[in-house]
Amino acid sequence: VKKDLDYLANIYKEYNKQFNSTISTSEYKTTINERIVPDTIITPGENIAYIGFPGTGKSYEVRKKYLSQKDKSGNPMYDEKGNLLLIDNSKYEIVVFHKEYTNANFIGTTIPTKSDNNITYKFMPGPFTRILKKAIEHPDSNFYLIIEELNKGDFIAILGDIFFLLERNSKGESVYEITNDLIANEIYHDLERKIYIPSNLNIIATMNITDEAELFMNTAFLRRWRFIYFEDCPSTNDNYYIKGLGNIKWGHFRKIINDTLNKHNIFTNQEEKRLGTYFINSSYLTSNIDISKENYLNFVYKVEIYLYELLPNKDILFEDKIKSLNDLVTVAKDNPLAPFKKEIKDKLQSS
Repeated sequence: VKKDLDYLANIYKEYNKQFNSTISTSEYKTTINERIVPDTIITPGENIAYIGFPGTGKSYEVRKKYLSQKDKSGNPMYDEKGNLLLIDNSKYEIVVFHKEYTNANFIGTTIPTKSDNNITYKFMPGPFTRILKKAIEHPDSNFYLIIEELNKGDFIAILGDIFFLLERNSKGESVYEITNDLIANEIYHDLERKIYIPSNLNIIATMNITDEAELFMNTAFLRRWRFIYFEDCPSTNDNYYIKGLGNIKWGHFRKIINDTLNKHNIFTNQEEKRLGTYFINSSYLTSNIDISKENYLNFVYKVEIYLYELLPNKDILFEDKIKSLNDLVTVAKDNPLAPFKKEIKDKLQSS
């Protein structure tokens, strides 16, 4: 054990030696803690969270509003296929929070490498550090950090001390500063520089509000973000038939399911398990009535399994005999509507 501890201690000493030897302040003329003032007026930066249930188009709206190229009138630009034309990808970073995502993934981590029997260390910046560095080096341009599925990970642990920087002043920059040696060295080559979020860096997040989310129990989180509730609005998708389900249109199917969930919401908190208009894409839809088995099984695997897995009270939608996913798929193989309760089936077939 002593041998192992000595080995680790030597590695740590060597790391400190190499880390400190890379520090140089000659590239920066600003003094410690001095904030860079842009030459042009930048719209004050914000932390904005788009919230709503799955399929309402939150992610698309974020890209359209913040990441798309704009014409002279400020409208989003599209290519000949109708796809958004995005700004230069050096202007933004997109990350997805999940249970395995960590603070090291977010800000970066130091990786040891071995060459000629020598161990060297290099800091590999994460998305937050990369976009922060660009924003500070180019104060007259806007930059964006997009966080998808904000509430799917342990957001406090992922953000770490960065969470303290989310408090912004009227200029849109961090009220407070923090000490973070790794980020300071990466951006300023100066361990003594404090870290802050400048006004030209916007943090935009999307999140689904579910009964599992604990974000809204955290007042410190609440006051650092501006929330935009993204309502479910009808789209052209709703007017198309679901492939394999005969004369049932997607808009009708959604209405029956969502109305049922809303009806039981007071008891079961199922509102945010509803289906947004963009929950499925056009590959599941058709302008003609279709009853092919292959197509309806695709719908079963996509939509019905989703509903079954997320609903703690299965009997809101499904027959009592459906006790497992295997039951659902087995029953649905002959009739895609068979897993649903009779009253649900009757309403769906009334279209």
